[in-house]
Amino acid sequence: MLEERENRSLINIEREIKVILSKLSEIKGVIFVFIIRKDGVLPAITSLSVEEEWLANFSSSCAGIYGGHLVQHEIMNEPSPKQILAETESSKIILYDVEKEYLLVVKTLNKVNLGLLRFSIRRNAETLRELLEKRREEIKRVEVSIKEKLSAAGDLESALKRFSGMKSGST
Repeated sequence: MLEERENRSLINIEREIKVILSKLSEIKGVIFVFIIRKDGVLPAITSLSVEEEWLANFSSSCAGIYGGHLVQHEIMNEPSPKQILAETESSKIILYDVEKEYLLVVKTLNKVNLGLLRFSIRRNAETLRELLEKRREEIKRVEVSIKEKLSAAGDLESALKRFSGMKSGST
């Protein structure tokens, strides 16, 4: 029962994050919006369904760009950037530092109301930060619960039975 509540809490947090991402993606000219880890490793949170390999490559590229800018700012003894804007002839990518482990990534067409987009990002950044912190706390809580059950069960088969609600020895 406790695991089910923990899982629902984590699912609700992810749902709230996806609602914000969806709202940002509704701005005219926005192609997609993701949350990525700053180290580029999955998981990323998105309201789109995309191939995991593509998302992994894209996430690591964005994290590399952000990391390169961090190093540049450190060398120049400047504060860390809050956002980075990369522009091409056909699109823009905004990397926005929303939380200590996560970046918000927004890809747009060139014809996007950048002022509205930046305002919307700033307006939602604090909520995203809080949700991502709660998400990390919930994940840690679930990990601790799993470790406790594994050590109490003594072996994987007993642990799986405990997680599924079965008593040892029953089939």
